[in-house]
Amino acid sequence: MKVALEELGFEVPRVLQVAAFTDEDGPASGKLRVRDKLLAVDGRRLGTDPQVLVDAVERHGPGDPVELLVQRDRREPMTVEIEPRLVDSVPRIGIVTGVGYRFPFDVAITVDPAIGGPSAGLMFSLAVYDTLTPGSLTGGGVVAGTGEIFPDGRVGPIGGIEQKIAGAEDAGAELFFVPEANCGDVTDLDPDLRLVKATTMPDALEALETWAADADAALPTC
Repeated sequence: MKVALEELGFEVPRVLQVAAFTDEDGPASGKLRVRDKLLAVDGRRLGTDPQVLVDAVERHGPGDPVELLVQRDRREPMTVEIEPRLVDSVPRIGIVTGVGYRFPFDVAITVDPAIGGPSAGLMFSLAVYDTLTPGSLTGGGVVAGTGEIFPDGRVGPIGGIEQKIAGAEDAGAELFFVPEANCGDVTDLDPDLRLVKATTMPDALEALETWAADADAALPTC
């Protein structure tokens, strides 16, 4: 989503967020949630360096709560006080942090919870872009693809691409995006659909728009 929104010209700031809990009964349990954005600690703005938060927590201890400014689901930021607990004599609040993003609006992506992994990153990015722009990005054609998406827009390799291409072909896809690093895995394939090399999301977007305008146009290939 971040890559698609930036391609559309939106600013998407990076922030520190709750990625997981180290203990379901830890100090932060019931006060924070996964994906909560951590904006400030003890009145000091937080960037994306988790050590700043760790250092702040370690200045506190049992009976001395740390104060966090938290944003949840793009609501107004709220103040949350959490009393650290000693873990091996070191104050901890029981969370693992990661880098997240503050989006200008919500985009809901419905995925079967049984499906995991990063392989749909490129296609999610294209779908978000399509949703937020007029008309159909594919011109009504059936398009498939795969590839992990990195924050800078690069498309990363995935596994099982031969099976994914076969599944897309069975589903009636006319075009399939192949991550550049997977090109060596498809050289011996001859599917009944076009295989297009995807190096970055902007490259894939340009190829898709070109194909939608002219299905016989030259496109990047492996």
